[in-house]
Amino acid sequence: MKKAVFFLFSCFFVFSPVLLFSQNTVSLDSALKNGVSYLRSRVPQNTRVSILNIESDSPELSAYVLKNLSTALVNDGYFTVIERDAAGLSSLDGEMNYQLSGAVSDETSLFLGRQLGAEIILLGGMNPSGQGYRLDLKALQVETAQVAAQWFAEHIRLDASWASLTKPSGYVALSFTGDALSEREKQSFADILGQAFEIHRVPLELSSGDGQTGYTLAVSFYSQQLPPVPPANTALLSGEFRVSLVRGSRVLRRAGPYQVVEMTLPLLVRRAAEALQRDGKFFTALKQDLNS
Repeated sequence: MKKAVFFLFSCFFVFSPVLLFSQNTVSLDSALKNGVSYLRSRVPQNTRVSILNIESDSPELSAYVLKNLSTALVNDGYFTVIERDAAGLSSLDGEMNYQLSGAVSDETSLFLGRQLGAEIILLGGMNPSGQGYRLDLKALQVETAQVAAQWFAEHIRLDASWASLTKPSGYVALSFTGDALSEREKQSFADILGQAFEIHRVPLELSSGDGQTGYTLAVSFYSQQLPPVPPANTALLSGEFRVSLVRGSRVLRRAGPYQVVEMTLPLLVRRAAEALQRDGKFFTALKQDLNS
């Protein structure tokens, strides 16, 4: 009997974190209603409000959250909601590629808000947090740039209605040409590239396939031995590499050449991958290519 009681007691502590998490989670709709309720307490009635940006790892998820937040504001009836859509921004020079999921400065957002005739603009983010998601909202006064309200909701559960929107929009396979690299060296490059996709929020995921279902990142890598460097007469390797993102027969984006110097080939490959990871302009352009 004691063993049975102990077993049940142990099971409670093993599974209770999961149970507690499921009990404390909220749906996205509930979170948005709470957010609208908080905005009511901070912003006067009939204020002209426009939602300009919801940042996330997925453009589809950003658009989904933005649409549902707009619906919650309209149904509440407290604010005058100005839709942020393609028609509303079609006349703005230089803003044609404004992306819902991109990181947009407050200055740019305030400019857009003025063009739309809004008094308050809403900016936000929807990002993974623990076993759920966290939604952040910030309300800015267009004329003064002052923060009118800030609010967040945690433990938002991944509902089936939008779970598929969090998946990458494509898969990319790596292809190497030039110097022969070991599997370990290729994996080192792939690991750093995968981190770069996360850092720069590129909606791609590395694939072990041949790229037929998505994209191929072609890496051209060449190295040569340098003369020994005195006084230690250490021999160094110089490497040059270029990358091209390809879909089918179409080259979407090229980058490089990148120049790196190291003592060994494995270190040279790692430095090459790190040089690519630091190229923010390449990954920004990459996201534009993927959304075009």
